[in-house]
Amino acid sequence: MATQTVVLTDEEVAILNTAKKQAATSMAVAATKKASKASAKALGNPATDPAAFTIAAIKALRQLPENKGSKGIHCRFSGHNDMLRSQFPGIDAVAHTQALAAKGLIEIVPCKGGVRLYLPGEVPARAPRDLSASLALVLG
Repeated sequence: MATQTVVLTDEEVAILNTAKKQAATSMAVAATKKASKASAKALGNPATDPAAFTIAAIKALRQLPENKGSKGIHCRFSGHNDMLRSQFPGIDAVAHTQALAAKGLIEIVPCKGGVRLYLPGEVPARAPRDLSASLALVLG
């Protein structure tokens, strides 16, 4: 059996590398969602389990009209931190949400006045900023 050598242009190589990265990202997101669903099933009652409470809060509070269709909630402006502290006295809301993020149960995105809390895989993609105008001003 003879082997055949294929020569690819730089552009074709770049396209293949991009496709590989996209496939790897898709698989990672799918794995994260699957793991978080399994973990969420293991969570207890939101009235007695702080992790279940936070996940239930994200699901419930994002439906409010003032959330304007976002899949995430603001930790402070939604009332999550205050509700968490009233339901579970003595809990540190910041440490709690950071621990949940470390376990992959939620995702945290920094924003003005605090952070936004999302379920895994639901963080909206950010468009890359066009820095050409700013760079032109800086460089003259």
